[in-house]
Amino acid sequence: MGYQTRAWHVNVVLLEISLTVLVCTSLTCWKCIGKSCTRDPANDYRASRITCRDGEQCMKVYYKMEDVNASTTYESVTRSCSLGHCQQLTTAAFDTCIRSKHYNISGCALRMCCNHDFCNTGSSMRDVSNLLSALSFILFVHVVK
Repeated sequence: MGYQTRAWHVNVVLLEISLTVLVCTSLTCWKCIGKSCTRDPANDYRASRITCRDGEQCMKVYYKMEDVNASTTYESVTRSCSLGHCQQLTTAAFDTCIRSKHYNISGCALRMCCNHDFCNTGSSMRDVSNLLSALSFILFVHVVK
């Protein structure tokens, strides 16, 4: 392997390490609570940006509760950083909770957790590892040529 090829490989590895450290050290999420939070936070002046602490993740929580006596359903969305590791609550568990009609007492929550900047924006939660994998593959193909 020639000097230029070796130097290129070192640069690729350093770039990947830099991207990983950058993503892992300063996670920024959307923060909002309530009805305004159901919209896209990037286009809502009531939403703010928050920097998470080490060990925290971005999360989006949808909460639903029914007041049987008042025949009213309450729904709320919260976006923020988790307190420590975020425990994902699945759609299946949420649907089971709703069908069981126990939510008139304590409510049902659907919690989505993610690990890259502003990933708690919409309904889809992407993982940054997909981006890093794609970048690594593109760089690998370029180096092999």
